[in-house]
Amino acid sequence: MITYTNGDRYEGQFENGKKHGQGKYDWENGDYYDGEWKNDTAEGQGSSMFGAEFYNGEFKNGKRNGEGELNTEEGDFIRGMWDMGVLVKEIERNG
Repeated sequence: MITYTNGDRYEGQFENGKKHGQGKYDWENGDYYDGEWKNDTAEGQGSSMFGAEFYNGEFKNGKRNGEGELNTEEGDFIRGMWDMGVLVKEIERNG
């Protein structure tokens, strides 16, 4: 595990000095991303918690991209398709 000077932590695989493969990054404030990395960026399957929002699904270039499920701060559940961080199609919604 690597602990950065700002208190963030990363535990996982590296390639050529960059996060690459499976790994978990924990921000000092409690947010996290746990999943696949490519060249220091969240890419592939993963889960994240930012504030009170939990997302599980696909990522590309560090953003929600493809199919995924989101539990919002308001308590809603959304299963849908994302395109570079933007929800473009709701498949299911509760709440």
